[in-house]
Order: sequence, then C-alpha cells, then structure tokens
Amino acid sequence: MVAVSTNLALVEKFGIDPNNAFAFWDWVGGRYSVCSAVGVFPLSLQYGFSIIEKYVISYSVAGTSFSG
Repeated sequence: MVAVSTNLALVEKFGIDPNNAFAFWDWVGGRYSVCSAVGVFPLSLQYGFSIIEKYVISYSVAGTSFSG
C-alpha cells in the first residue's frame, strides 16, 4: 500500500510504511491541487498518461483564456 501525504508520522500511524509514501510540500493546497504533480500523478496512474496529457493541455488552454 502507498500513501500521498505531507505528514509521514501519520502515514506510519495509519499503518503504511513511510518508505512507501509520496511526500510533498505542506503548501500544496489539498483538494485544489489536482493540477499539481500531487494531483496529476495519482490520476495518471488511475486513468493513464495519455488521458492526463489531454487534461493538462486543456487546463493550460483554459488558464490562458482567462488570463486577460
């Protein structure tokens, strides 16, 4: 089993070896981080890199559309 967390002590308390955890910075914003590496990596494992590549490209296009 693996975990994605900023708190490796709680990962271990939960019963997951911290060596099997993907740690990330504490400033990454929880549920709003889907476009960061923290969010995209698990999605890519679930849906495949080709799907996520399309997602990232479309998100980039949307971001530039609203940048004024």
